[in-house]
Amino acid sequence: MYRPPMFSDDVRHFLGALLLVVGGLLPIVNPIGSAPMFLAMTHGADAQTRRVLATKIAFNSFVLIRGRSSSAPTC
Repeated sequence: MYRPPMFSDDVRHFLGALLLVVGGLLPIVNPIGSAPMFLAMTHGADAQTRRVLATKIAFNSFVLIRGRSSSAPTC
């Protein structure tokens, strides 16, 4: 007898995949390790300039990761 998967199974699989992706990308992106380098490279800049640069870096990183994940081959 066929029984459709429960909603909780879908959520559990989604959360598992999300944790796997975050766990895989966090060591690559390494925000805690990159923060001192960002502060050193923007030494002397005011808070507004740092905020603008951080926003641009975050957006470009997102586009790069998103573009790579959409072009990755599927199994």
